[in-house]
Amino acid sequence: MATTKKRTAPQASTAAAPADLSLSTVSSSSPSRARPQVPRTDPTGQYIYDTHLIVPPTARKDFPVLGHILLLLIFGLWYNYLPIDAKLRSIVAAAAFSVIEFTFYSVSIETVAGDILIRPFDSRCRKGHTTWEQFFANVLYTPLLLEVYPVLIAPWWLRIALYPLNIWLLEIVEGYFLTFLYGYNPAWTYRGRDVMFGGNIKLSYAPFWFGLGAVVEVLLPYVGEYSRALTSEWK
Repeated sequence: MATTKKRTAPQASTAAAPADLSLSTVSSSSPSRARPQVPRTDPTGQYIYDTHLIVPPTARKDFPVLGHILLLLIFGLWYNYLPIDAKLRSIVAAAAFSVIEFTFYSVSIETVAGDILIRPFDSRCRKGHTTWEQFFANVLYTPLLLEVYPVLIAPWWLRIALYPLNIWLLEIVEGYFLTFLYGYNPAWTYRGRDVMFGGNIKLSYAPFWFGLGAVVEVLLPYVGEYSRALTSEWK
């Protein structure tokens, strides 16, 4: 009887270990695109993390054929018809927004209900995060944001007032297109009661987009001047 107890005790402990490590096994030893199956919460259950890492069952293994065709068409239009200085501005703008997004993640907390709280230097803040999908989508779309929008809306104050609509249109177009390509949106994840259009826009972000519009209004003339001066030597 004593021998039986000594044999069964180690078996129980080794059986429990894999169960405790199941989440880390999914995220570390799986293929490169494998991610956690569920987001994690803090010990209080009030704040949630890693929502952007969740890959839903709808995810595609490859782009649809039409997706490849549309990507080539859009890139062809961007490459062949956009002036070189506008190309440079779109790349700079996409890179700048990647920095903004990474910073925004690192100074904010997300509640389980989907609310975002700005709390710089708080230990509960999320890890900084951005994606290549977001960057390349912005490179292709920002010519509409930076070049066409100011032409359509002449008064500077009206451009700022309508800037949330400008950003939401970007998010709707990019979000649905990325969902068509990937089966879900890998670039950003919105949650909460104020989310619309398949989770692609979040209404409570309007104050941030007003602020971004004001910054763009101030900086764009200088960016335009320097980009034209720089690219004039490349022609």
